[in-house]
Amino acid sequence: DGTFQPPVLVSLGSAPSSIASSHFYGDVKPDLVIANAFASSITIVRNETSMPGALVTLGGTPQSAPANTAYPIALSASVRDAANNPLSGRVVTFVAPSSGASGTFAGGIQGAHAVSDASGVATAPTFTANGTSGAFSVLAGVASFTTTFMLTTEAAVTQTPTFTSGPPPNGFLNGPYSYLLTAVGAPAPTFSMVASAPPPGLALNGTSGLISGTPTTVGTFAGTLRAANGILPDATQNFAITIAATAQTISFLPLSGTTFGAPPFGISATASSGLTVSFASLTVLACTVSGSSVTIVAAGTCTIEASQAGNATFAPAPTVSQSFVVAQAGQSITFSALGNQTLGAAPFAVIATAPSGLPVSFSSLTRARSRW
Repeated sequence: DGTFQPPVLVSLGSAPSSIASSHFYGDVKPDLVIANAFASSITIVRNETSMPGALVTLGGTPQSAPANTAYPIALSASVRDAANNPLSGRVVTFVAPSSGASGTFAGGIQGAHAVSDASGVATAPTFTANGTSGAFSVLAGVASFTTTFMLTTEAAVTQTPTFTSGPPPNGFLNGPYSYLLTAVGAPAPTFSMVASAPPPGLALNGTSGLISGTPTTVGTFAGTLRAANGILPDATQNFAITIAATAQTISFLPLSGTTFGAPPFGISATASSGLTVSFASLTVLACTVSGSSVTIVAAGTCTIEASQAGNATFAPAPTVSQSFVVAQAGQSITFSALGNQTLGAAPFAVIATAPSGLPVSFSSLTRARSRW
């Protein structure tokens, strides 16, 4: 019904290592065949389902026979069948190659196939076992005959490495950095830097290609990246990673207008770096700056610029300017009262002063009655 059923435990030989399915009892129902590596045997478990295509039911006593090869590590079963004759199908067992293996029971057969023709002669297409030449055996009947074939090793697909990622980007001091190098090739390439090193604080993972870390030094660091997989030529890519100082900004609030004659006053601004901000007047005819103190020189517009030059950690901050209007100062004239005069009196001087010290001008408002 398309659902998994409770597991069925079947007693097999020691170290069952491979399983396949074929017809062994002439009833058109797929049975199971298992290679027992340590027991050097194979076991067939009959499918006792009630009808073809129905739920597989394992039952009966498993049939075992020597594998004719020591320590079979994989197998393949043919579709040839003989009615009611256990083990009458063709079973091909595979062993580790006699040389070049990494161990006594190294690996298994991938994609192994063996086909029995009508006359019972076993034939086998080319395939690979453990990446080198070895042998496999064919068992027909209980243990009727053994035929040995040499396995040929297919040439591995290889490809020279090629970078598929661009040069690494720039970064910022004390800021997180992460960039993944990628390259194609067969086998898969690994990565390295040729006669160079990444910016201090960064590291290259040669397997994954990830360059990551936190840069600790400002500057430009150039070199060559290499992707290699043993298939020459290696792929190379030049790089130049510039680590910039940490950016900073200045907060300089608008300044209020004032009047000429006002006493010097202080100003302030802050940098996001916490470094001291410097000030300068861009309109020295109207105002001057000493430290953080502004002195008004004349009426007009005063413009003050705030700056922060940076250091080994922080980049120079963008300058910020603030302007304000200096209004003219008010003044009054001191003009003492004049005494009466007699017609014909000699000319006499009049005197008046202004607090600004500027000269005072005089004019008569009664010219018709006066003589000068």
